[in-house]
Amino acid sequence: MQLTEFQIRSIISELILEGYKDEQRYLQEKNPEISNEIGRLGPKYIAWLIARYGENPSREEIEPIRDTIVTIVNFARKDAGIGEKYRANEQFRSSVDEAFPLDTRSWQTPNDISSMTSEVIERILGLSERKKQRFGLDKSTDVERDRVGKVGPWNLWMPTTRERSCEIAQYDPVTMKPKTTWCTARTSGSNLFYNYAGQGIILFYLIKDDPKNPDDWLSVGYIEGKMQFNGDGTESVNGDNKGLTRAKLKKHLGTHYDECVTLMNDKVKSLQGSHPAQQKFKLAAQDINVFNELTQGLSKDEARDNKHAIIKNADTIAPDVLDALDDLRSEDDYGLIIDLVNRNFLTPDRVASLARHPYTMIRSAIARSNNTDPEILDVLARDGDLTVCLTVASNTNTKPETLLYLLDRFPNSSIKVDALKNPNLPQATLLDILQDPANPYRRYVLGNKNIPTDYLESLYKDVTLPQDDRLSLLANPDFPLDILRKAYFESIPSKNGNYVSNTSLSYYVASNPGVPLDIMKKVARHEDFNVRNALTRNPNVTDDILKGLMTDREEDIRRNAKKVYRARYTDEINEVVARIIRRLVR
Repeated sequence: MQLTEFQIRSIISELILEGYKDEQRYLQEKNPEISNEIGRLGPKYIAWLIARYGENPSREEIEPIRDTIVTIVNFARKDAGIGEKYRANEQFRSSVDEAFPLDTRSWQTPNDISSMTSEVIERILGLSERKKQRFGLDKSTDVERDRVGKVGPWNLWMPTTRERSCEIAQYDPVTMKPKTTWCTARTSGSNLFYNYAGQGIILFYLIKDDPKNPDDWLSVGYIEGKMQFNGDGTESVNGDNKGLTRAKLKKHLGTHYDECVTLMNDKVKSLQGSHPAQQKFKLAAQDINVFNELTQGLSKDEARDNKHAIIKNADTIAPDVLDALDDLRSEDDYGLIIDLVNRNFLTPDRVASLARHPYTMIRSAIARSNNTDPEILDVLARDGDLTVCLTVASNTNTKPETLLYLLDRFPNSSIKVDALKNPNLPQATLLDILQDPANPYRRYVLGNKNIPTDYLESLYKDVTLPQDDRLSLLANPDFPLDILRKAYFESIPSKNGNYVSNTSLSYYVASNPGVPLDIMKKVARHEDFNVRNALTRNPNVTDDILKGLMTDREEDIRRNAKKVYRARYTDEINEVVARIIRRLVR
């Protein structure tokens, strides 16, 4: 049978489409964090990505896919308009041809991207938006305020604003073309400086006197106080965005390496984990103009990242900014609503309306919040989704009668377990369970704060109670301190007459929020990792003990202790940084 031209064309189209879908799936599986963005791209852009990030790349690209996807998504949205503008707008065509002379480029029109680098694509985007430049650059800006120091020929900077980032990294005053390919120093299009700052990434620029080569510009990133050397062109790179390793940085800086690193480390320590630019996000929560500056003209994902950072850094949010953040136009924006619920920024009426929202994660966030009205929690206890009900069972705002309803509705599930642990469960219900040794749920109520203190004592003295259950009583915050102290110092006998190991006993003691200070100090020096680590999770661990654990021999304990300490004093740290900034700008 002879195929018609139409049939042949159809078969070819199906084969091309099938190949495109396979390549799209490959990229999504390899890069799950940007799967949604990849899923929105057509064959032309998937082919561009595969040629650079596929299994067998055929073209070199210095930018990591995490950054290039922003550029490609932006370009895909404006592709047709850019092509038409190049044909019809002489000024735009001249600016493109001047920036990329016809005899030096491998493409004819600016929407023929197959051979372009992401830098070229970003530059074309910038040229197409020249009249819409998102922020002003002023050479009179006092960038010296961001100077960290000078070591030999190297100038060390820590930019604190997007504009200073561009000025420090340098650009051509006529064409506005940046001297580097850093996404945080773009003079038009999508400048990602605030996106990095919002994630807590501190960038240092090390720029040589009279720089000419890519290695004369170095950007070194810090996350949680540590230099980042992934070698993948993300946080630490040279002027061409090629990834730095520690060895490469040492090679570039030579004998100046140690002094430069000391200056950067000291600067990071002085900030105590808070980037000065984060104050911009705090201000954006109060001023709609600053909010718009940080969120408009960006890709949807970039804008969303900045919105999350605004909510995270806000103390309060102005009504007009809250209206702009409370956006339910797509599922991609639901995370913002969840952030607002978690930070208690929504009005009670708004929370009540969201309690019946079709998206499970929003209802779960409301069920989890300690600020949710008990009546709304009662409504959510009747939800059809088990995750929502489980969260209601754990909420300490849930009414006793709602908890009894959950026990009746879910007689054999983890929802029942969480309801039994809730301190709002009626005391009579708890005692009924505790007085029945055959009740399989007895062990789950042993830590409930609503158990009478004298009953806790009698349970602890009952040697017929399984050893693990007896030990778990020691973690109950209402456990009698005199018996807790005696148990720790004298140990306790088990059912077979042996004594419980100090490690097992110390673990539960370390978990008790009411543990006395003298015992807490001894537990902090315990030889067992799990015992010391349990202290980092104790809500009442003292600052002095936390500081001691921050120097523990185990890295995980050091990291956990630092995280708790930082979270405990985030507001104070931010205020110190704000005072420093106010002093500098006087």
